[in-house]
Amino acid sequence: MFEDIDPDLEAIRQRKAKELRELLDGEAVTKQVFDRPVEANDRSLQDIIASNDLVIVDMWAPWCGPCKMIGPIIDKLAMKYKGKVVFAKVNVDQNPVISGQLGVQSIPTLLIFRSGSLIDRKVGALPQQALEMLIDRLL
Repeated sequence: MFEDIDPDLEAIRQRKAKELRELLDGEAVTKQVFDRPVEANDRSLQDIIASNDLVIVDMWAPWCGPCKMIGPIIDKLAMKYKGKVVFAKVNVDQNPVISGQLGVQSIPTLLIFRSGSLIDRKVGALPQQALEMLIDRLL
């Protein structure tokens, strides 16, 4: 998924994921439902993307004015689409590795992942209605 990931680390991650699936095989596993954005970082973002069908990642920074405008919108959308979409927030100042790997050059940037693959990106503070229309098309 990310070009600069160490192949040895990826192999370990894949092996551990397989072991976990085997442990849970046959058990009823309930998917976790989030009603607010999940704080993600360089280490956790890939797992969040891999374990959820539709993920919207808000790449932001605390000093960014447009990020402050879109933040409350993301919070509302996380509640509205809980169980359907997982929203993740990544502070680009604290997580430069993943920001670079994903090619984030401006913030806010929304990265949209479906089944583990990046399918779209939106740069800038979009209004809530535009984001709802985008999400509704994806569902």
